[in-house]
Amino acid sequence: MKADQSYLYVRFMDITYLIDRNSGCIKKTADNVTFAEDNSYDTTLSLFDYLCLSQEECQLSGKWINMQEMGHMIHANLLEGKGDIFAKEAKLFEAHKEELEKACKYLNGKKMPTGDVSYILDLFDEVPLYFQFWDGDEEFPPQFRFLWDTNTNQYLHYDALFNIVNMFLNRLKEIIN
Repeated sequence: MKADQSYLYVRFMDITYLIDRNSGCIKKTADNVTFAEDNSYDTTLSLFDYLCLSQEECQLSGKWINMQEMGHMIHANLLEGKGDIFAKEAKLFEAHKEELEKACKYLNGKKMPTGDVSYILDLFDEVPLYFQFWDGDEEFPPQFRFLWDTNTNQYLHYDALFNIVNMFLNRLKEIIN
């Protein structure tokens, strides 16, 4: 990780976050010229979880599991059916597959064959997300699926993944808009 006397530098997709070593305040930049404060709950929890939890000898497995499997079904109702907390977000992308595809390409995602839009994207330097989107039709609403490497828990707590997904979806919306 890059660091100097003033800041720790953490990459999340195409954004660099600067964490003030004295105050813990967070700034972000996409161009290394313009900086904006970002001390939101999602950002703070995600970055500090990544910094504090990552084990020294982390290694990805290359095998993907969904969030339900990672949470031992505790949060299953939050991730599927009528209780899906990301359903509202998925609805925003309905009939916008092309824009979503362009945003994933912009983030240097690796295209995958599953779903209407499907990419593996590097979130943090060592933490990938396998993102899948199915557009809605007359029978089914639009739907996201988020897959994680089985060893993601060597880098992040399970609960932080919800905040990271929020950061990811917000970044997609920023790029598209």
